[in-house]
Amino acid sequence: MIPLRDYNPTRRPSLLTWGLILINFAVYFYLAQNPVMDENAIAQYAVIPAEITAGRHLGTLITSMFLHANLLHVGGNMLFLWIFGNNVEDRIGEIKFVIIYFVSGIAGSLLQIFI
Repeated sequence: MIPLRDYNPTRRPSLLTWGLILINFAVYFYLAQNPVMDENAIAQYAVIPAEITAGRHLGTLITSMFLHANLLHVGGNMLFLWIFGNNVEDRIGEIKFVIIYFVSGIAGSLLQIFI
């Protein structure tokens, strides 16, 4: 079942959550407008396990968090970020939320590499 909304009101606007959603969509549409650019982006910004284990291109652990394969991929991810992110951001605050967002993304990439 895919959630379409939640019923947990927040005490303040979720500006960080909306900012992350906007950035993710902006990166997707920017890369999707040119297939050659999209291929180059994958080579340049995606996590390549051999590069990470060799200690090279460590920045891709962050840049890869903003790459998505297609509109359904980015749309689904952003739907869940919109539904759950605002409540998490409201509960723990912006600083902890952004730390958890990036640590989770990096940990996910590292887990994928080392499993």
